Amino acid sequence: MQRAYMDTGRKALALDMMASALDAKRLIRVAQAFGFAPTFEAIVRSAPEKTSAFLAQSNPNWGLPPVREASPSSVFLDYTIEEIYLTFRTAPVGSLSVSASVYMTATVAGAYLITAWTTGHYIGSGINSLINTYAPDLGNAIGEQFVQHDEPHAVACSGSGRRAAGHGQHHGLSIRHL
Repeated sequence: MQRAYMDTGRKALALDMMASALDAKRLIRVAQAFGFAPTFEAIVRSAPEKTSAFLAQSNPNWGLPPVREASPSSVFLDYTIEEIYLTFRTAPVGSLSVSASVYMTATVAGAYLITAWTTGHYIGSGINSLINTYAPDLGNAIGEQFVQHDEPHAVACSGSGRRAAGHGQHHGLSIRHL
């Protein structure tokens, strides 16, 4: 999280005004909201006599950006699974145990896999539905090829269910993988 004044290249004048107008107790609250370093710099510039009182009651970790949890959409977008694991296992601060690193890697990779599978499933189901509606012969031909290649692994069931690429329409069967 970057502060707005850091983007503009201008000094944060509000902090200088607060440093000169507020006592150390209230400057502590300012530091908690705006960060230790910018507040301390403003105190040193504008009211150096308040420096020792401020340092006695402050914490240099105030205002640091919060630690973000791993987000599949941003941090690990172009990482391999091994790189994701090593990120958790060998982090300079807060490295995880082997089992925790495996868990976090599975959590991150699982989010990508679930998204990819769900997207593929809905797109494929939509295409299959269109083929079966508007070109049933094509659906039957695709289904026959599917059954020929996967015969040892396929189970034919009678009844309702999703029909595999139209083949089930012709024979009244539903094809499901084990």
